[in-house]
Amino acid sequence: MKPFHTLLPLGIFVSACLLGSGTSCSSHSHGSSDSTQTSSSFELALDSVVIRDTLYDQQATRSGSAVAVDLVFRYPSGDSTLVALFTRAFFGDEFQSTSPRETMTRFVEKIREEYLFGALEGEEGFSKDELTSMQSTLAMKNKVSYTDSLVVSIEKTESNYSYGAAHGMEGISYHNIDRRRHSLISEGDLFIEGYTSPLSKILQRCILRDYQAKTIEDLFNETSIDASEMPPNNNFAITRDGLIYYFNPYEIAPYVAGIIQVRVPYEELRLILRPGSLLYAYLPAN
Repeated sequence: MKPFHTLLPLGIFVSACLLGSGTSCSSHSHGSSDSTQTSSSFELALDSVVIRDTLYDQQATRSGSAVAVDLVFRYPSGDSTLVALFTRAFFGDEFQSTSPRETMTRFVEKIREEYLFGALEGEEGFSKDELTSMQSTLAMKNKVSYTDSLVVSIEKTESNYSYGAAHGMEGISYHNIDRRRHSLISEGDLFIEGYTSPLSKILQRCILRDYQAKTIEDLFNETSIDASEMPPNNNFAITRDGLIYYFNPYEIAPYVAGIIQVRVPYEELRLILRPGSLLYAYLPAN
């Protein structure tokens, strides 16, 4: 079995149970309470699909290896274009063409394939008692972190432990939607060609400011964060005041350092914005 990471790409309640006996099921709608920075004029009404259950090799008897799942997928109600983009951001490109409920059903089957060991019984010499001890966990959730007339910024979090691993993993990823073009936003949509090197320098400058360190060497000695290169990773949130870049464990720091965030004011980005970049709308007035 290989680790199943959709972050590094989110429990699900629906009107009808997806997994049969033992699965909690219901329907939810959410207002602006899911958004931490939302303009009231452009808030989204959200529905959700949630699954909180334990999946087993033998679901009927709840036996064999198992994975406890806590999955929460929130998506806009009444807007099929946005639903498709939320689905793609949460589940990946292979799932973007199906409804949220159908997508969740398919996703759960993928979790079974990646996390359960029952298919290896006998082949790898696993006994029934050994399979019973093979316990994994997976939690995935999303929420709208910011929205206005131009963008929707989606936060997706994941934590998982795959049996046999040295430790669990946690991660966060952001996906931003251009509301004018109905598309997901990448760094290439915002910045000029050849932006990587100047943006890396901006990130270095900003992380030193955030951690109040004088040099990259001082930062490493004080925090174990290696900012010697700081490559842009396309993992950023659009907010009212600037971009926030997120670096997951092992990207620029050891596991114990957790998730690193770097705040980048829009004014810092002015010189590398491509013509027509939507970030011009957020620049402070001269």
